[in-house]
Amino acid sequence: MKYLLKFTLISIFASLLSCEKTDISPQCQLTRFSTFTTASNATHFDNFIFKNDKISQIQSYDYRHTSNDTINKYTFTFIYNAEGLLAQLREAWATGKLYTFDYEYDTSEKPIKVTQKTDGVWVQEFTVQFKKDLIETVNSTSLVGLNRAIDYDELGNPKTLIRYDTNPISFSEFTFDSQNNFFAGIPEIKYLWIARPLFNFLPFGNHNIESVRVFNLRGSSLVEEPTLKSTRILAYNAQGFPINIKRLNDNSNNALISESKFEYNCK
Repeated sequence: MKYLLKFTLISIFASLLSCEKTDISPQCQLTRFSTFTTASNATHFDNFIFKNDKISQIQSYDYRHTSNDTINKYTFTFIYNAEGLLAQLREAWATGKLYTFDYEYDTSEKPIKVTQKTDGVWVQEFTVQFKKDLIETVNSTSLVGLNRAIDYDELGNPKTLIRYDTNPISFSEFTFDSQNNFFAGIPEIKYLWIARPLFNFLPFGNHNIESVRVFNLRGSSLVEEPTLKSTRILAYNAQGFPINIKRLNDNSNNALISESKFEYNCK
């Protein structure tokens, strides 16, 4: 099935939220975003619901402009334990399908294992490894599951994402702006990413993606895929959070791939 938290909420899989403690104090909390994708002539919507200043639900759907109908309706529900840590993520589809993800933590409150069930039946487990406070790898017990590794720059931004769950293996390289990441007010989003990678956004790092280059492993060589090279044009609010991101195809005279719009509750 398709997993569309696409910020095309992810290929917008990422602009990004910090896994580490930083001196950036979020002033704005993302409440809604939409992404129009030219290829599909459809807009993806995500509405963020909060309870006690923590993310409680993400309500998602896609609107197809050609046929004027709504598809792919689903809701993510965040359930927390007594310590305030995410205990379970529930992904409920309008079709009745239910996916659950149960989180286990180490003594430093880092999520080290996630167990997925579909309609109550065990499917797979994800193991998570950290480098200091940053997620370094996510590996699935399923051969067709999610297997990814992240390398960070000196500012804690994910400069490289390696996906072992693609054929061929792919390497994505990112550059960043110096403004607030649009997920900065929702730290729990990084736990969602472990189980359900955001389509084109990476919820890590203090800042937002400005450009992407993609390489595939062919034989023993990395070969760039020029059609996947893209640039993002960002506009910001007064607090330095993105309110508009246009993703352009560098290989097609900067043709528009997608446009995302963001709404916040700013303090």
